[in-house]
Amino acid sequence: MRVLIAIAALSVVALSQIVTKAAPGKSSGVTWEASVDAALAKARREGKPVVWTIMIHREVACRRMMRRVWSDASVIAKAREFVLIPCNVYATPDERLFAGVTVAQVRANETEMRARYGEGKEVVAPQHIISDADGKVLARKQYELDAGELIGLMDRALRKMGKAVASDKPVDGAKPDDSAKADPAPDAPADAEPEAPTEEDARLVQMIIKAPSDEKADLTDELLKTSDLPGVELLMQAIAKKKIRSEKDRAVIIRRLGYEKHSPLAKALLPLVSDKSRSVRNAAVVSLEEMKHPVATKPLVARFAKERDPEVKKDILRALGVVGAGNQAALDLLVKHAKKRTKLGQNALMSLGPHLQGDPDVRKVLYERWPKTEKNFHLAILYSYWTGKDPETADDLKKIKKRERSGTDYNLAEQVLAVIEDRRPKTEDRDGGGGRRGRGRDLRRLLGGEWGLIMAFRPLFDDDKVERNVSKDFRARNWGR
Repeated sequence: MRVLIAIAALSVVALSQIVTKAAPGKSSGVTWEASVDAALAKARREGKPVVWTIMIHREVACRRMMRRVWSDASVIAKAREFVLIPCNVYATPDERLFAGVTVAQVRANETEMRARYGEGKEVVAPQHIISDADGKVLARKQYELDAGELIGLMDRALRKMGKAVASDKPVDGAKPDDSAKADPAPDAPADAEPEAPTEEDARLVQMIIKAPSDEKADLTDELLKTSDLPGVELLMQAIAKKKIRSEKDRAVIIRRLGYEKHSPLAKALLPLVSDKSRSVRNAAVVSLEEMKHPVATKPLVARFAKERDPEVKKDILRALGVVGAGNQAALDLLVKHAKKRTKLGQNALMSLGPHLQGDPDVRKVLYERWPKTEKNFHLAILYSYWTGKDPETADDLKKIKKRERSGTDYNLAEQVLAVIEDRRPKTEDRDGGGGRRGRGRDLRRLLGGEWGLIMAFRPLFDDDKVERNVSKDFRARNWGR
């Protein structure tokens, strides 16, 4: 969420003088450095990267991250490999997110962060920027992250510094398809006994198995409202064992999980990405994409190497955009295919957006592919710029506008640039060089708003065999517009 923040120049000078003498503070098991100078000196001395943690106390997402994520044992352990700089502006001195560091210190840190990384009047919070000791950005992510996503972002930065990451080491004796089993359930203690489904879970699962086709979706929704992971796993096991005979019914049930609110249940779907039924595999992959949980990354990468169905392979690449952000294996696979002029290449290009933040290599791939492709490939590249929303891509989009002669591509590039720069799009029309001024005006009519962007990028999804729930729900809400 964007929060308007203004700081007077005189206050900045005074605050920075206070900060340089301050000692670091501890909060929830992690150590926050009180000044940027001290933090960078420590990072240089110890050879560690720096995490600029940008929060605002009034934002619910920020408070939730500090309470749940930065106090998570796995995050605390990972944070020991980094130097942490807290950045925030508080409305009152008594409301602070970073215990042990004063309001004045954190304000000065935030001012220095904006001077270095180009934030203007508005600052997106929550936000995490990871840099080296010289301030070079290694990774960057806006908005709320869960513990797994934050650790993934940290691991990505460590890899860029050439440091070993524990998750990259193969599990002894593990086969490629064992990758899902090698990952413990999120937030579960290593020695915890697996939970069993309740009697009510078993009753609902039996009802779903025996129900007519037109009632299975509603009963599945009821199970999702009342059950935890064991109950959903019981239903997925019934699907794997074909206790529900119809492939179509099995796919419908799986698709009911395809919402981010069901992200904690992602582990239940992992075995189905290797199901013998193509429609079941496809439904599982798309649902995992929409659940956005990083636990699916390794199983999807492993499955891609074995998958033979082109539609499922395409959707695996699409899923690795959102669930694989911060994972090097996922990024390598996407970049490899993004350089190809194939259907898989187009889908790899449109999946790079979540990997964009602070990654110049991904920016380079997108920008260099533009003159070598056309039509839907241009649309895929612009889609990644739009979903990535990386301020550092603004210059690339301006160059694309300058060189582009197509009215449609020019105007859509302007629309995406306006989103990134948080302004209204310019309404100038560009002739495509072939007398197609009308196309530019038609697209301009759609500029601005959720509906216009979705309609502009809709051709990328027209051939999908499995419609995304977000698209289906949006169409239902706006039917007839």
